Amino acid sequence: MLSELKDLFQFVPPGTIRRNLEDLYFLYMSSTEDPDLPNQKGFVANFYYLINFLNEMDDLVNKKKK
Repeated sequence: MLSELKDLFQFVPPGTIRRNLEDLYFLYMSSTEDPDLPNQKGFVANFYYLINFLNEMDDLVNKKKK
């Protein structure tokens, strides 16, 4: 699993993935008055943890570059 994650981050940096996901999330949430997602609370929590994970990975990648 780690090798696939490394491959993904070599193809697309974690900061870019995070920004794209944030753009998608906020575009969707702002485009409708009531998003009414299935398991909305779980969806939002998963998104929060994914964004935090990508932030941590972005920090690690940037530290390696220095």
